[in-house]
Amino acid sequence: MREEDDFQSEKANNNDYTENDLAILKHAYTEWEDRQKRLWSVMLITSPFGLIISLLPAMADVVNFQLEKVSLPYNVYPLFGMVYAFISFRINHEETRRIVEIKECINENAAKISNKFEKIYKGTSTNCLKKITPKAVFGIQIFVSLMMIWSLNSVQ
Repeated sequence: MREEDDFQSEKANNNDYTENDLAILKHAYTEWEDRQKRLWSVMLITSPFGLIISLLPAMADVVNFQLEKVSLPYNVYPLFGMVYAFISFRINHEETRRIVEIKECINENAAKISNKFEKIYKGTSTNCLKKITPKAVFGIQIFVSLMMIWSLNSVQ
């Protein structure tokens, strides 16, 4: 309640914004949070699935999956994994780009409205790690797929 009182008193001193500006800023912040949650949930599903596709020839005996019935060469599975990794990378990278743009918009508008808002939203920054995470996951998936292809070729 104290922060709200401080915010109201600051509002009285700074009439450069309206309640509509605050509502838009809060909506943008909610959108930013929702997109981040969705990005991480999608990455937690797509990343293991891409690795499973790539490693299927090595895991076939463990999971009791008979690859001979599918009649595809073993090298095709890591290639499918690479294609899947590229598609999921494009989706995740674009979503990360949108998240960064929303965050930059929030920071710009928060600075115009109030120093108090700027301090609140600056605490939830989009750091470099979040920007490169889809790229790192993609790199790991491609590396695993290439190693799987290499190991399958060396065995045959």
